[in-house]
Amino acid sequence: MRLLVTAQLARVADFIPAVLFTLLLARMIGPGPYGVYAIITTSTYLAGAVLPPSLVDLFGRHLAARPGRTRSIVGTALLARLPMTFIGSVALLGYLVTLNKVLLSSADLAVALVVFLTLEASNFLQAVAAGSLAYRSLGWARLAGRSLSLFALVGLYLTGSLNITAALLALAAGSLLTALWCTAPLRRALAASVSLAPDDLPAVRAAKDGAGREALGFGIRAWPAALLTLGLGTQKDVLLLSAFGVAPVAIGAYSVAATLTVQLNLLLVGGWAPAALPLLSRLRHEGRSINDQWRSYVGLWVLLVVPAYIALAVGAPTVVGMLLGGDYAAAVVPILVFAAGQSIAAIFGGTINQVALLASDRIGVVTFARVVAVSANIALAVVLIPRYGPLAAAAATGGAVIVDTVIQYAALRQLFGFHLPWRRINAVLACVGFGLVAMFTARALGASPLARSAAYCSAAIGAATIAWLAMRHRGSRRQRAARDMVV
Repeated sequence: MRLLVTAQLARVADFIPAVLFTLLLARMIGPGPYGVYAIITTSTYLAGAVLPPSLVDLFGRHLAARPGRTRSIVGTALLARLPMTFIGSVALLGYLVTLNKVLLSSADLAVALVVFLTLEASNFLQAVAAGSLAYRSLGWARLAGRSLSLFALVGLYLTGSLNITAALLALAAGSLLTALWCTAPLRRALAASVSLAPDDLPAVRAAKDGAGREALGFGIRAWPAALLTLGLGTQKDVLLLSAFGVAPVAIGAYSVAATLTVQLNLLLVGGWAPAALPLLSRLRHEGRSINDQWRSYVGLWVLLVVPAYIALAVGAPTVVGMLLGGDYAAAVVPILVFAAGQSIAAIFGGTINQVALLASDRIGVVTFARVVAVSANIALAVVLIPRYGPLAAAAATGGAVIVDTVIQYAALRQLFGFHLPWRRINAVLACVGFGLVAMFTARALGASPLARSAAYCSAAIGAATIAWLAMRHRGSRRQRAARDMVV
């Protein structure tokens, strides 16, 4: 649990300056230029994300389980990634030149390439740090990089030299600092790999010299599922909206809505959920069941995600108006759609389903779920975007996330007998329901402080009662299980 908390704190360290950077830049340059900026950054991100192998899955599943083979695993992955990086840079420039040559200058194209290369280095080293469970160093690296980008942005604005190119350079500077910072855990992991003796770690002594090739093979097999994951993200929506001729102002509003919802997810679960992969992989490697851990993680996921997204949906007009101003009012509806999709998906396990399947080496199931969900997503987006614009993109993506999650849960239930912790889920939903009833009742009763206090106190008492009953049932179930074991 301490490792999961450290991983989540590392993500929070990345979240705060990242959100501030996005919000400040969106307000400083306006919806139109921000839409162009979103097209460039989305293109650079996708150019790296579509390349094999899947680094996060490769390092997450093998580095923690085989710390003595770090040099072989990292070296093989690096050799496989370098030619892919060259291909990605060529494809990125070709895409930007052919599709968006009217919007971008030569300087923008050159800086986009710099951003791509720094992101590649940063993502590779961050994946190594996460796979090595060096989450404390990873958190400091992310905080330092994001803070540098944020301070550079503010400095450019105060000096009157802020534009799209300058903002991209600020982003690249932060990525470069993160990459340099992450070399420290890499050096430690490599040193430990070299210094391990056969008597110190029997598992390493028995391992074959082809550990790097084995890890690379897993990364390549996991790559189709990771590639299809992009079809469930909002980055491809920005490109589709641009391809269908949607105005940059609308794309900027949609991109802000997507960024807020995604960053909220990262704030809540974006750190500890990926960190569960090496932990569950280690349990599977030892031949132990992960059913109980999966149920605990799902219960925690629902507890964190559902109330937060419902609160975001209820307060979306206020949040957008306060943080971004009236120019981004079009972002409210996509936020509502994204919040609904993420809440429903969380009830059926969220990303924890994928983590459990990868830890169990069931990559084919994840790939199948992604194929179905992404196919439906792209088909609906292509048909509906020309008529409904960003709303269609948000609805198609939100629905696809739900379909993907439900298919993976059905597979876990069929293959391993997993069952959702419905009592805990229902307790969370009931507490959220009490909160919503209290809020709308207080609004209906007017501005009376006494009436509002009574409504909120009633909701708190009801929510606390439900939570107590759920925990009491859980405790009594454990006591019965203990008695049965004694008998």
